Amino acid sequence: MEISDLKFLSCDSDPLTETEIAQLMSAIGPIPDDYKQFLLEKNGGRMATDEGVEVLIDPSRRPPGLRDRFGLRRFNVIDPQFPPPVVTGKYEGRYIRMIEVAGEYQCEILLMSLAVHSFGSIYCWLVDPEMLWDAEDAGKAYIPGDENTYYVAPSFREFLELAYRPAMTKDSVDVNTMEHSVENFARYGDQCLSKATAFLDKFSVEELNGSWPKDAKYPHPTIVRALGKKQVNIVRYLISRGVNFEKYVTRFANSLEISQLLIKEAGDSAVLKQELLLKAAGTLPATSMPEAAEDIIEWLTESGVQPDFSDAKVVEQWRKCLRGIYSKKILRFLESKINFSPKLSVMINLRLNSRIDGALDSATIKEYMTPSD
Repeated sequence: MEISDLKFLSCDSDPLTETEIAQLMSAIGPIPDDYKQFLLEKNGGRMATDEGVEVLIDPSRRPPGLRDRFGLRRFNVIDPQFPPPVVTGKYEGRYIRMIEVAGEYQCEILLMSLAVHSFGSIYCWLVDPEMLWDAEDAGKAYIPGDENTYYVAPSFREFLELAYRPAMTKDSVDVNTMEHSVENFARYGDQCLSKATAFLDKFSVEELNGSWPKDAKYPHPTIVRALGKKQVNIVRYLISRGVNFEKYVTRFANSLEISQLLIKEAGDSAVLKQELLLKAAGTLPATSMPEAAEDIIEWLTESGVQPDFSDAKVVEQWRKCLRGIYSKKILRFLESKINFSPKLSVMINLRLNSRIDGALDSATIKEYMTPSD
């Protein structure tokens, strides 16, 4: 498979240039040619389907007790301004310098070796959050090791050959064999709408307003189940039944159609539109559906919605939002859609040009990157 053949849902940043590759290598050392080509052509991105891919692990390479596959939805975007940290692990008795090239919710982290004896090899580090927290509390390092890391492929290119296949996930559920339950029909009801509504009709509004499943560790309201899975018709049905939805109007920015429906049903409020605009901007590039957030931003701004930067609270909210975005592509997109206040515009330009123009003057950073009267 050629790097150029990879189809991603979205990339969060521009491909790196040769100069930026050189800057990266000056910070972390040499990187393999296949990964270098990936950064020059793609520089990260999300997989072509919501389900992502699943990677099967060679049983001979899998430590006892670890599962036989892991899921992967995104490759990391690399920004030379923020070089990826180098992690030192101990695998099969040898210390290995590694960088993170992909991950899934910071639980399954894909690492690439920078060590001479295994240069370019790919490993999967299964991070146990509880062990990580315990190590931090004890002041110890939690690193990749034989007990939590396994070898995946000899190179990045061969990993792509291994991984690029549709994953089997809950999103591919067979509705004909699906257990009839409130939470299942809320999550997948658009695929079998008549059956779902006939089943949900049996429940009162009070019951539908409750959290499901009742005996689960983490029950969720019915409307949240539907919103999370972007079930437009089920959301519309639940609203028509009188289910409480008002507090979730701006919580989800993963579907333009659903956002438009919720805003309309909530009275086409200007305040909610402002909140939704900030929420959509804040989900970039973290959301698994970046185009949805971009579509919401375009819909709102093209209909005349703009933040009121005369309000100091609004300025500070957007300042925090922008400070959390480390993608030049996303910053440029927001700059093209939103009429930022002068100081926020300068802040964005400083972020966009800081690496090109060298180190910023500390007084300039202090003036534009911190709150002002």
